[in-house]
Amino acid sequence: QTFGASLENQRLAIQKYANQNNIEIVGWYTDAGISAKTAHRPQLQKMLTDIAKHKGRIDHVVVYNVSRISRDMTSFFNDIGFIMAKCGVTLRSTQEVIDESPTGRFMLNIALSVHQLDNDIKSKTVKDDMSLLASYGWWMTQAPIGLKLKPIITGEYTNDGKKKHHNTLEIDDTNDIDKKIQFLLNRFSGGDIGPADLTKLAVNMGVNGKNGKPIVLNPMLGILRQSAYAGYNTSKRMLEGKPTKIRDFDGLIDIETFNKNQRILSGKHCALVPGNNELYPLRKLIICPKCGKPIRSSAPRNGSGKAS
Repeated sequence: QTFGASLENQRLAIQKYANQNNIEIVGWYTDAGISAKTAHRPQLQKMLTDIAKHKGRIDHVVVYNVSRISRDMTSFFNDIGFIMAKCGVTLRSTQEVIDESPTGRFMLNIALSVHQLDNDIKSKTVKDDMSLLASYGWWMTQAPIGLKLKPIITGEYTNDGKKKHHNTLEIDDTNDIDKKIQFLLNRFSGGDIGPADLTKLAVNMGVNGKNGKPIVLNPMLGILRQSAYAGYNTSKRMLEGKPTKIRDFDGLIDIETFNKNQRILSGKHCALVPGNNELYPLRKLIICPKCGKPIRSSAPRNGSGKAS
């Protein structure tokens, strides 16, 4: 990573270790600034591919310390160590005593455990900080479609002297996407259109998903369930589902419309006024729980095709 020991210092330490242990370095692999919590890193995957391609010709992988290759024991043994062992490649560290001896393997397990513990503690701290800021009304993730982040300077400073800021939300009027989302949310609250048909309507209106492609059903359901459009944050991960008003943002729709949409989605809401046909008093009142459309009645017919 790019914090702590610089990439240049790590490289110098690895080169020194190689010189002291008569190791010839045949390749360098650097994923700058990418977390070692996952094995899905471009240069790491290239290294593993090269190891497999040159099986029998590579002896070691040398790292500055074990945390630079992995900070997750399961990921290391399943995704990294397995391939290395299969190709006869062993791990070496400039800071930990690791080799193929029982003590060396034990030290590897200890190092992985320590780095994972440190990572888990940091992740917990970050989550707690995000939850606290979210409880104050700040928005902590990317903005939903039709909205954008609005940074607000807090008056505090970071360790490197920069002014701190936190984000709230504001309307994104690019290509009138805010008006389109607002229309779709209000349209759904009428109760006479299901999510699938609403998605088709959105496509016809030119509404695209985050990937830039025409929106599909699941993202549309996400839009319908997104409380930020009503000016509230209900994140289960950060706020345990407790509604919190987003700072300085009123939303695209009112909270009553949002709640109505949630009841329609759950099949517990009838948005249509009762009909006045005495033969079918429940017509248009019963909503299909799967598609959200009204279930329409019809008269049973006999063999002659006449209503009976």
